[in-house]
Amino acid sequence: MNILSQQECQEWLRVCLGKDSVQEKVPEDYGLLLEYKLPADTGRKTAIARFLVWCFEGVQQPGLFLITGWGIWKSCENMALFDGYRKSLGENRPLHAAPGHVFTGSDLREIECLLDLALYFYWDASIVDGAGKFWVTMSHDEYFAINAKDENVLRQFQSKLEPLKLEQLV
Repeated sequence: MNILSQQECQEWLRVCLGKDSVQEKVPEDYGLLLEYKLPADTGRKTAIARFLVWCFEGVQQPGLFLITGWGIWKSCENMALFDGYRKSLGENRPLHAAPGHVFTGSDLREIECLLDLALYFYWDASIVDGAGKFWVTMSHDEYFAINAKDENVLRQFQSKLEPLKLEQLV
């Protein structure tokens, strides 16, 4: 896993997706949308993180997990826990200096843990498929959105998430 600065994340997005793709442009770049309310239960949040990681099993292209907002609900986060976990990955920079995580299939367990923490702490984050098929955003406003370019990709997400019995917003 490579942990990147914001600028390095923008370069990764430019190289992998072919342009300066920023979160504000997701709706125009990925026109199809599914949106779900995040459950309060941590077990169900863990299941969502596992599902998102499962989407990358066997994929050759690396993905990007980017934390875009934290400190919004300070009572829900534990920076010592997060920093300690990142130190176990060999990263000593603070989150603001290195919010991005480029990963491959061998990093899925670590990415799942980072996703779990972001969900538990009510952080804003994105997970991006390096092949450009989908972009998932998580919000401190307790929802997550799946944007895709292809209807089949969106339907696969919907059918795989169905057993979790999440409240669909869009």
